[in-house]
Amino acid sequence: MTGEFSNSALIVFFVANTIYCSAYIVKDILWLRILTIAAGLMTLPYFVFQSTYSAVFWQSAFVLINLVHVVILLLARRPAKLTEDQQILHNMVFRNFTTRETRRVLEIASWHSGVPNEVLIVAGQQEPVLYLMQHGRAEILHRGQAIDWNGPGAFMGELRFITGEPAVADVVFTTETRYISWNTETLRKLLHRNPPLKAAFEALISANVATKLGNRGNLNEDTGNPGTNSRVA
Repeated sequence: MTGEFSNSALIVFFVANTIYCSAYIVKDILWLRILTIAAGLMTLPYFVFQSTYSAVFWQSAFVLINLVHVVILLLARRPAKLTEDQQILHNMVFRNFTTRETRRVLEIASWHSGVPNEVLIVAGQQEPVLYLMQHGRAEILHRGQAIDWNGPGAFMGELRFITGEPAVADVVFTTETRYISWNTETLRKLLHRNPPLKAAFEALISANVATKLGNRGNLNEDTGNPGTNSRVA
């Protein structure tokens, strides 16, 4: 009987080590931990039979640690739920973000409502705030002259976010507006902790600036008004 148990424990031990090898091949960290737990549990009969109780203790500790991390990973992978307002911005602006990434970015933002003729940004202002419009319309003014307008999905104050330089144009709402704002230092801290999210967000901002500059270049060609195509609020 003892011999049969010994042979069975030895077979299970070899199977467990095969599973360990498989665990180190998979790319998904969740499956790595699940396979490691399975292998760790399968080694326990062998160590019990060998009376190596220190190995039983440490294997049990490793299994427990991996179980905790499996729970953490499963919680982190739960589908993220967005509010109605957040979902609108996700569909409009953050289409290439996961819903969890969108929620992380938007949950540190503040929501605001604007009214016609309200001034959002003043040229020369260096307030550390980045804005994003959900709906409404705002004019961009340079020396009192309207040079462009922003609509839903447009960032405002993005050059200040990128360069740290003061705003070069005024931004004034022309309709009832719904928008959000980020404190740029808080936003930078979040992005610094998550390099992939930082790269995606900075690419989004850069694309927004490029689109605005392109639109203004086309406007200048149509109106014959040179020199305003470099103005971004």
